[in-house]
Amino acid sequence: MTCRLSRAGLVAWTFLIAVLPLGCGGREFGSQGEAVAHFRAHRSQFERVAQLLLISKIVSLNVPSVPSANVESDLVRLSRDLRVRNVARVPGVETEEEQWIEFRLAQRPLQSSYGFLYVPDGHEPALKMIAFLARSPTHGIRVIRPIEGRWFYYDYD
Repeated sequence: MTCRLSRAGLVAWTFLIAVLPLGCGGREFGSQGEAVAHFRAHRSQFERVAQLLLISKIVSLNVPSVPSANVESDLVRLSRDLRVRNVARVPGVETEEEQWIEFRLAQRPLQSSYGFLYVPDGHEPALKMIAFLARSPTHGIRVIRPIEGRWFYYDYD
């Protein structure tokens, strides 16, 4: 038995699979200012998630929008509470000291995303790399701007 979808059915299915999950769950922010205000209101929780990620040695974590029926780690629960979709360690090009942590708040269709970058203490080469990218955006970076201390807002296309 062969299952065939009409063109309208295929378009609807594609929308449900690819687009709908990206904008649901009240996790998107209306503007850069709104996202930064959210960060400032919850900075200590963002710092806690960064520390948990560093301690756990996890490289990347996709955060489900709906709580799991199973017991969840503090890292997952805190990340979801902060409206984060993914938190990941971005590896350094040459040394470990070049790495930073990315908090992806939104993933738009066709891979556009925005969120926050955090550079842990002792990772000065990463600060230099981010400062360079902020001055000379490349590879689809729309903007990187400092928020506070070692925290930055980014928008990537």
